[in-house]
Order: sequence, then structure tokens, then C-alpha cells
Amino acid sequence: TVSGGDIFLGGSADGITAGSPIDVTDFHGSSQPAIGTAYNPQLAVSNPQGSSGTVSYLAWLDTSPGYTAVYSAVVAGSHSAQRITNQTANPSNPRIVAAGSNFFVTWTQISNQIDFASGTLPNGSIPCCNGVVISDTSSTNDGRVQPSMAIDGKSVYVVWHDHTNPKGEVYVRQDTMVPQPPVITSPANGATVASGIVTVSGTSDPPLSIQVFDGATLVGTTTPDSAGMWSVTTSPLSN
Repeated sequence: TVSGGDIFLGGSADGITAGSPIDVTDFHGSSQPAIGTAYNPQLAVSNPQGSSGTVSYLAWLDTSPGYTAVYSAVVAGSHSAQRITNQTANPSNPRIVAAGSNFFVTWTQISNQIDFASGTLPNGSIPCCNGVVISDTSSTNDGRVQPSMAIDGKSVYVVWHDHTNPKGEVYVRQDTMVPQPPVITSPANGATVASGIVTVSGTSDPPLSIQVFDGATLVGTTTPDSAGMWSVTTSPLSN
């Protein structure tokens, strides 16, 4: 965050030379007002299937609408900031995690509930004001605060401190991710292969198990690497 409230994303490909920073709070000429009061940025990165490189996901708080709101942005070549809470949310403590093509944002809302929202590439948008309450709603007392998140490729976990009662308990919520379908990059769709043994390769959200079939016959199995790349050489095909 710099003076004036903009949030910049910078990075280095070699760990030595820094690239030019990107102002992720710049709407790039859209009809929405420029953001200039952003703070508390949170960052997550992933290498989705079919992507040419690392994709960055950000969440932050911003007061430019005239009230505090949570914004998010996906930076993959281009980017666009989006508001994901409304004027009644009064959010704080945003957190973000990502794996594969999926990213997840959580925050404290109205100081008494934990809200959660998610987005999926390629568009990466989270519709405004569709956050889901994942904390207990039986008490309206203030005190559900400080959410944290973790992700393991299969599930996303949210943990928070709840002191709406004298015990001051800690809660955790687990949700299962929905992985994107595998994509075959070779052979090309519709290609004719002369050999009866074929090497099939593609991309997938890890840690899926990839199975290749010749009709109803299983002819190969593999798993993607950490970057989502996979390749399998089949057993002899029927045709």
C-alpha cells in the first residue's frame, strides 16, 4: 500500500531483479470511480491448468465507495478490481487463498459473523454481495473475528476466534473444492495417430487422478505434477 491508498503488486522472476509494479486498485478506465483508499492487502498465488504462468489473487479493504468494503482482483496479464460486499457489511480482516483455478475469500462481517465467497477462472469474478455466512448465527453478539484460511488442493479451511460467549472458543470450517475438468493438449482434438500406442498429455488441477480410456477400457493412469501438467503413454489401443 502506498501513500494515497493504492495497492501495488510487484514480483521478481529471478529473486534479484524486480519487475514493474502493477496498481491493482486501478479500474483501467471503467465507469466505476478510481479506488484510492485501499488498505490491508492479502495475496495468494497459483498455477492453474492452461495458464502460461503464475496467477495472483488479491483481496483488500477499501473505503472509496463511502463505506468499508472488501474488494478482490485476479492478476493474469490483465486485471479488474471488483467490490464483493455491500454498504451494510462493515467488513474487516479479509483473507484469501488459491489452488489451481479456484480462489476463496473470507472476512468478518458486522463484527459478529464470518462470511465466505469463492471465484473460479477463467473470468475470476465474485458477484457482489453473495457471501455465505459460515459461522453460527444463533447469537447476534459481537465477537466472531480474526479468520484465517488454509488450502490443500482438495479442501479449503477457515478458522476463527469466537468470543460471543465467555469460553472464547475457536471454530474451524472445512469445504471441499470442485476441481476443473482435465484438459488434453496433445494429441490435438480430431488428430489421427498412426501408432497403436499413444502418449496423451494435458493439464489439470492437482491432485486429480487422470484416467485415459479406449472406449470403456482403461488404457492409462497418471497424476498431474505440482504445476498441473500430466502425461501418460497408453497400452495398445483397439483401433
